[in-house]
Amino acid sequence: MEQLYPVQKAVADPLSIYDDLDLPAGNQERPFVAVNMVSTVDGKITLNKKERAEPLGSPVDRHLMKRLRVHFDAVLRGAETVRANPFFPGVPDELALRREQAGKEPQPLGIVVSRSLDLPLESQYFTVSPKPVILTAAASDPKRREIASQYARVEIAGEHEVDARQALQILARKYGVRRLLVEGGAALNYSFFKAGLIDTLFWTLAPKLSGFREDLTMIAGPALLVPVPKLRLETLYLHEDELFFRWSVADREQA
Repeated sequence: MEQLYPVQKAVADPLSIYDDLDLPAGNQERPFVAVNMVSTVDGKITLNKKERAEPLGSPVDRHLMKRLRVHFDAVLRGAETVRANPFFPGVPDELALRREQAGKEPQPLGIVVSRSLDLPLESQYFTVSPKPVILTAAASDPKRREIASQYARVEIAGEHEVDARQALQILARKYGVRRLLVEGGAALNYSFFKAGLIDTLFWTLAPKLSGFREDLTMIAGPALLVPVPKLRLETLYLHEDELFFRWSVADREQA
């Protein structure tokens, strides 16, 4: 691997590039929030999703995804992402030990955003300890909330839809989350960017093309993000035609 920015140098171990991250902590209003995504060159985060579930990133990217979680108190995913991949977004044993040595829980807290509560509650995602958190809206079905509460801690954050800012307040005040990692999907990313609540974007650019109009993009919502978020490049690495970017959001709204 080679680091291209801010300095150019060789990196002996590709899996180490995020090991020494020094991320700021949030406060009682909201955590520090990062997004981690991988996309094709034409901006797609799925490849022919109707036909197959082909991984976008390389094995290095998938290992880095797990190692990045070491730095965060919780990992947030949207309901569609959990339905498509109903496994807990944790870290392997050796990284769990590293988290403990840093004074963290062995595994990050799992969090799901779901208005419908149509979730794979019998899946591995909901068998971990401590129980995951489901963020939903007051307008969600009370019977579904009752069922979901047997598998997870259900929190209401918003009236008709999940409100991103209110959700972050709950996570910070009630669960002590100071650093939150968002792992998609597109609609969830949109809601957080729209609210001005993203601080950092980790983006892997896979050397692939989709071209399929129904494949999802990294961020997708009903309207243009206004103001358009401006990103500032922090680091850039190259490994076998795959690029690993870290951007900070230059004009995010302060809590």
